Amino acid sequence: MTSSALRIGLWPAVLLLTIGTACSDSAEPTTLAPAATTTAPVSTIATTVAPPATTSAPAPRPIDTTFVQIAEDDESWMIEIFYPRIVLPDAEVAAAVNVQIDTSLRAMADRFKADSQQVGPDGQRSTLVAQIAPELLSPAVFSLSGVVLEFDGADGTSRDRRVGWMFELEQGTAVSAEDLFLGGDLERIAESARNHLAADVFADEASITAPAGLLPTPANFDAVWLTATGIGVGFDQYQVAGGEAGTPAVLIPFSEFAGVLNTAGILAPLRDRPTLPEL
Repeated sequence: MTSSALRIGLWPAVLLLTIGTACSDSAEPTTLAPAATTTAPVSTIATTVAPPATTSAPAPRPIDTTFVQIAEDDESWMIEIFYPRIVLPDAEVAAAVNVQIDTSLRAMADRFKADSQQVGPDGQRSTLVAQIAPELLSPAVFSLSGVVLEFDGADGTSRDRRVGWMFELEQGTAVSAEDLFLGGDLERIAESARNHLAADVFADEASITAPAGLLPTPANFDAVWLTATGIGVGFDQYQVAGGEAGTPAVLIPFSEFAGVLNTAGILAPLRDRPTLPEL
């Protein structure tokens, strides 16, 4: 056989071997990955419904006090008065109350200066000192009280007094002791004041050496004020007892005035308030 014939005979065998090898490689099992599937998660959208807009009234302005001082100094006298003024949402009512307090204290100072034009032999000047504080502050009532100490430098004598004021805050009107009681009758407050002086201030009723100072007259009860639980009553020095007793004061609970209080007057707005449960 010639060499060319041998080459022709070898090609089919090589071709078969090549094809067989390719077939044996492709015969291995082919694992196909499943098609990727993307499932979007179910989204939950929270819907918030805004409540309807409400317009609420602004908080009421507070009721308060501010303290002021009258201070005057002269060759013959010295004056120091420390007292409160009221601060209200209603400026007109506040002004009406404050003007009355200012006027009363200014008149007191002017009377004192008129009576104190002489200096004592030792150069001692006359002095007036007053300390006044709130006793009851509510949307309906403003009440305050204090003590006034007066010294006359010319003769060395002193006279101490009690003062008190009450105002209703609807109009800013001053209220007297008579306004608190039906018919303006002061009999019950005079009786209760006597009992409390004997029990709470003095050793016994015999210490009340000036009983005329307890007669049920407006002049004897011009220093009256309201508190959260009752009515305060103050007395000037020498009004109900000797000078050593000073300026006594008593607090009488509302319960002692059952049936005689004018609860349709200044006390009407206070009846249902928790601070005045006995009205």
